[in-house]
Amino acid sequence: LGESLILRSPPASPSAVPQSITEALAMNTSVTAKLCVALAVIVILMVSEGDAVPVCSGVEIAPAQVSNCKYGIDTDVCGRTVCAKGPGRSCGGRRSINGSCGEGLYCACNRCTGCSPTTFECFYGQFC
Repeated sequence: LGESLILRSPPASPSAVPQSITEALAMNTSVTAKLCVALAVIVILMVSEGDAVPVCSGVEIAPAQVSNCKYGIDTDVCGRTVCAKGPGRSCGGRRSINGSCGEGLYCACNRCTGCSPTTFECFYGQFC
């Protein structure tokens, strides 16, 4: 009369239930190892994509045309001599693929910001 009956549900699959603490730790370690390998693969893919060779299109300016560069000259990611960008022009990006700003300017929010000491043109963009 004073006995109580405890009902337990059977395990879903006998092979999924570890028989000892050692088996439980081995299963946990296996899952952790698989997750680490997956994470490592993702990181490698992201880093290798960031180191991809840039596409070098466009033309290098001829030495005679250097004087036509209103804001100075610069070297692009491909090693070519190009004109520097002026106030309000697009700049920056991965490996400065959009170009670099001329003297007295700095790239902020992908726009050349500040004042050019040669032309006295200025650009102060809004906050990013």
